[in-house]
Amino acid sequence: TVRPLDGAVLDVDIHTFPSRGADPAHLHYDVRFAFQAVGSDRFRVGPESVDLAWIDIDELSHVTPEESVLRMARKFMRRYAGASPAPGARTGRRSQ
Repeated sequence: TVRPLDGAVLDVDIHTFPSRGADPAHLHYDVRFAFQAVGSDRFRVGPESVDLAWIDIDELSHVTPEESVLRMARKFMRRYAGASPAPGARTGRRSQ
């Protein structure tokens, strides 16, 4: 089970999505919220993911160089610093 940490948007990433078939190139908006896993940290890899893991948020830069993800992690740490679950917080990583 997951629950939102608050109702606020954590980050918005706007990037160009390339054309595909009849769909032209367009802007794509990723609106990101912070959630907390409650109970179990087990997860299932779904059809959109080829890899999924829990990692310490301060180790994220060792897993991805993607600036939008690192920016989101910095925002998370600033917003929740000193409040649970920020210290030792873990994040889910999805690869496609």
